[in-house]
Amino acid sequence: MAKNKIIDNPVEAVDEVIKEDVLLTGVVTECFRLNIRKEPDKAADIVTVVDVLTQLKINEKQSTDNWYYVLDGNGNSGYCMKQYVSIKC
Repeated sequence: MAKNKIIDNPVEAVDEVIKEDVLLTGVVTECFRLNIRKEPDKAADIVTVVDVLTQLKINEKQSTDNWYYVLDGNGNSGYCMKQYVSIKC
């Protein structure tokens, strides 16, 4: 039987799990159609294309300086350029 791991500060442990799971919501702006790509590169294969005003879930942990890692409402995931997505407050 495995022993339970003792956590020094359970509040910090819970906060860390929450940070990892938090997804921001963004909306496609600044273009009529936005390519979602397999990799954060303009030359990467296109996974799907979404229209203006489409809501996307953004995973900041997997995003890069210029690209958001996103999930659309149909379950497609990939990268899109940050300049075309506005974060919803």
